[in-house]
Amino acid sequence: MPLKNFFCTLQFWWFAIAAASYVYLNPLFGGDNYKRAENFEADWMGAILLRNLGLTVVYYEFWHHTLYRMKLADRKFKPSWPTTAVVMRNRFWTCMGAVQWSAWEVMYAHMFATGRLPFMSDDAITASWGNVARFVLWSLFTPIYRQVHFYFIHRLLHIRPLYKYVHSLHHKNTDPEPWSGLCMHPIEHLFYYSCTALPLLFLQHPFHVFYSGQHAMLSPAEAHSGFEDHNGADLMHYIHHAKFE
Repeated sequence: MPLKNFFCTLQFWWFAIAAASYVYLNPLFGGDNYKRAENFEADWMGAILLRNLGLTVVYYEFWHHTLYRMKLADRKFKPSWPTTAVVMRNRFWTCMGAVQWSAWEVMYAHMFATGRLPFMSDDAITASWGNVARFVLWSLFTPIYRQVHFYFIHRLLHIRPLYKYVHSLHHKNTDPEPWSGLCMHPIEHLFYYSCTALPLLFLQHPFHVFYSGQHAMLSPAEAHSGFEDHNGADLMHYIHHAKFE
C-alpha cells in the first residue's frame, strides 16, 4: 500500500488519536510526571478514567450517530435497526471495557514509576538512532500484533465453556451496531486487553502500551457497524455474528 494511502486508513486515525491523547490528555506525560504514579492517587487515576471513558463515548457515538441517525451510509447488511434496549446494553458493557482498560493503564503506570517494569524513557529514544528505529518499529508493529493476538484470543473464546459463560454476551448482537464492538463480558475484556502485555517480555516505551490499549478500546466500532459502505466495514465479521460462521 502506498504511504500516502496510509493517511486515508483508520489505522492512521487510531494512531493519531492515541498520540494526541497521550501527549495532551495524559496526566503523567512529560518530565518526571511518571513519578506521580508511584502512589495510587485519585487525581491522576481519575484523569485516566475520565479520558478513556470520554474518548470511548465520543468515538462510538460518532459512528452510531453518523450511521444510524444521520444515515450517511446506505447499504446495511440487514434491513433492521437495533432497539434502544440493545444499544443501551451495548453502551454499558462498552463503557465497562473502557473502565477495565483504565485499570490496566493505571497498573502499567505504577509498575513503570516504581521500577518494577523497565521501560524506554523519553531521553533514551533520542540517545541513538537505534532507539529511534526501535520506537518507530514498535509503533508500526503494534497494529499488526493486535490483529494476530485478537485472532488467537477470539478462537480461544469460541471453545464451548468460554463461549457459553463469557463470549456469548458479545454474540447477543446478531445484527451488530458500533456500540456492540466492545460489548464484552469483563472476563473477555481481560483476555482482550492482554494484548498490552508485550512490555513484560520486551523493552518498550510507555506510549506503545498506551497505543496498544487505545487501539483495542476504539477499533471494534467500525467492524461492528452493521453497514458495508464505509471505511472499516467488515462483511466477514458481520456474517460471523449473524450466522455464527
